[in-house]
Amino acid sequence: MLFVPPMVMADIHKEAQVCEESGQICFLWWPKLPEIRGWHQDVESSYRYRFNAQVPDQYTFANAEAVMYANAEYQDASTEAQTLEAFIATSQQQFIDAVPYKVDVSKTGEFTSKGKQTFFSYAFLPEGEGNWEQVSYAEDYDHDGNKYYIIFVLSARSKEGYEKNIDAYNEFISQYQ
Repeated sequence: MLFVPPMVMADIHKEAQVCEESGQICFLWWPKLPEIRGWHQDVESSYRYRFNAQVPDQYTFANAEAVMYANAEYQDASTEAQTLEAFIATSQQQFIDAVPYKVDVSKTGEFTSKGKQTFFSYAFLPEGEGNWEQVSYAEDYDHDGNKYYIIFVLSARSKEGYEKNIDAYNEFISQYQ
C-alpha cells in the first residue's frame, strides 16, 4: 500500500459584497495569516483595499511606518498570466509603471513556508525617495481545489522601517500554510 501524505491547502478568506465605489459585486479573497507577535489585522483596511492588511500593534494601516499585506489572486483558464513566472513579470511591470519614481527590482531569495509553498521574493528599492518594498509570490490551492497566486508585501516608508520589519515579514511567510 502506497502512503501519500495529505496535501496542505490554503485557507482563503472568500467573501462577495457590493463595492461602494462601483456598485458592482467585488470579491474579497485573501489568505488567512498566522498571528505574529507584535502585529494585528487592520480589518477596516482589509475590507477597503481587498487584501489582508497587517500592521504593528498600536498602529493603523494609514499611520504605520511599515505595513504588510497578503492577497490571493484567483487563477483559472481565463487568467492572463497562466504561470507563476508570467504573473510575477506582469505584477512587477505594473508596479514599476505605477510609481512616480525609479525603482530597482532584485530577487532576494526563495523561501518555503510551513505549508510547503515556495515563495519567490523580490526587493523593490527606490532610487531616492519612495517606498521600500519586499514582495513574495507563490501558488496555492484552497480546500475546493481552486488555484491562487499568493502575494505577500512589506511596504515601508523608509529604509529603516523596511529593515526593522523584514524579520516579521519573513515570519509571516514561514508560518503560512
